[in-house]
Amino acid sequence: MKCVCVAVTILAFFRLSFADCDCTIVPFKPDPPCFQKCAGKILSEASVTQLTTIMGLDSALAQKIVAWRSGESRRLFDWYKSRLTPREVVVLETAFKNLTPEQTYALARSIETGTSGAANLDLGTWKLNEAASTFAPRIGRSQTVVYKQAWGKVKITTDGVTPEGKATHTEWVGKYDGRDYPVTGDSNVDARSYYKLDDRTFAVTLKKAGKVVASSRVVISADGKTRTVTTIGTTAEGKKLKNITVYDKSD
Repeated sequence: MKCVCVAVTILAFFRLSFADCDCTIVPFKPDPPCFQKCAGKILSEASVTQLTTIMGLDSALAQKIVAWRSGESRRLFDWYKSRLTPREVVVLETAFKNLTPEQTYALARSIETGTSGAANLDLGTWKLNEAASTFAPRIGRSQTVVYKQAWGKVKITTDGVTPEGKATHTEWVGKYDGRDYPVTGDSNVDARSYYKLDDRTFAVTLKKAGKVVASSRVVISADGKTRTVTTIGTTAEGKKLKNITVYDKSD
């Protein structure tokens, strides 16, 4: 039932008039006629930021595609191919071939709502910059944090170490709506909530058995390359703590 609901949701975002094509899932089928229509629709409606951030196109190619648009709302994929260099055609075809269901959802939602790719600055892999970070005594640390789209939600995984050097792995799946969603793998926290203040700032609340144990402010730099997390809370022993952890984007 969950998959059906997701498909219906994505379909609502696209609102396509192509009765015989489903542009909500990849690969677009039946292929090739539906690929021509669905890929053409994306190229006709996505912004430069959406093409670069979600599809991974370089800025020059994305700008060239957007610059060709006129009053005609939708063109087939071959129309764009005929105006590209052979290398650009390969890059574009590869980008569509590698498009994941999560990226398709993000692209659909982004186009439908008119949000920029900056809304997805959090997505990706972040590596801890220990030299730029400050930690409270006897506190574990997350060395790698990964944000991924997960069918209308976001999945956040962390890999790190305890104060004793033992490996840790946590997972959280939820929305940035300020509601509590469960955390697995953390003995000190069983729920987290995220609230998106703007494209680069998030407020996070960490709870254990319904009680707030810490709160964080996550700020992503304007260039999307650095993520700074300021956390204030209480340890399991009842001591106050404050961490400022800095992460660099690695992909």
